[in-house]
Amino acid sequence: MRRMLLVAACCLLTGSATASAQVLEAERLTTTEFAALDRAKTAVIVPGGILEEHGPHLPSASDTYQARWLADALGRHVALRPGWTALMLPMIPLGQSGANDIARQFVYPATITIRGATLRAVYMDLADALGEHGFKFVFLVHIHGAPTHNQMLDQASEYFRETWGGTMVHLSGLKMVNEQSEAPMALAADADRNADGFTVHAGLSEASRVLFARPESVRASLFAAPPLTGKDFADLVRLAKTDAWTGYWGAPAASSAWLGAALMGQSARLMGEVADAVIEGRPWPAEPFFTDRTMDAEDIAISRAIEARERALAARQRAWLQKKRLE
Repeated sequence: MRRMLLVAACCLLTGSATASAQVLEAERLTTTEFAALDRAKTAVIVPGGILEEHGPHLPSASDTYQARWLADALGRHVALRPGWTALMLPMIPLGQSGANDIARQFVYPATITIRGATLRAVYMDLADALGEHGFKFVFLVHIHGAPTHNQMLDQASEYFRETWGGTMVHLSGLKMVNEQSEAPMALAADADRNADGFTVHAGLSEASRVLFARPESVRASLFAAPPLTGKDFADLVRLAKTDAWTGYWGAPAASSAWLGAALMGQSARLMGEVADAVIEGRPWPAEPFFTDRTMDAEDIAISRAIEARERALAARQRAWLQKKRLE
């Protein structure tokens, strides 16, 4: 069973030679080649990442590596459609709010973030640029879980739809994708899942995903990492405020590439299903996951603290610009 899951995920990664020929990297195109793209049969894929601490065992680009793998898988999936092209934009390694914010440690080693308003502005500018070029289908591929980060991408997507009449979808921000992407965790041993407990960052699932997608980036110390088990979000906050917290929760030592393959394959399948429905004009599960209605009260409180910090940063920047008469 595990071998079959790994083989299936590898097939998603490698694809066919025919499909690969229809995945084009935007930075490699000439003006002539770009102009020749059929806007009605081109899906623009925008992979996005973040530099965010993932403890002593995983790299700060862990989210970026996962998003890159999923974007590539989605590109190959789109390219299987006769006559269709997947236009892959370069990775945008900008994100808002690292997991360290849960502990109110807004400055933390290996986390380099931007304000939510900045993230939204980047993607709204991108929406205008793509809209002006006539593209109608745009898929954002992120996996970072900060609520405001996701809301900003949702808002930029809504802007594209209302302004340009096309469809931009922040795939991992969808409720359906979030709720179903972890289904393969049922394959893990009960003892490992119990040790993992309630976790949102760098635990058994994420460590397995990175171990599959970018194994050379994982430190060997991962497999000796002691579990840090929480039972709910409030417990994660409590654990993060102790000296024992080193940037992760859960049981990453139990991670495996075969579990990562199953998890990444499931996410790729779900994203592909949504993309198919959008392209074919069928109803698709547009309900967002990251809303105040669905978020934990502790998570909402953290978001409000982050917003206050970001308002202070914005005020400092605005004051400098005004002092220099640049605004």
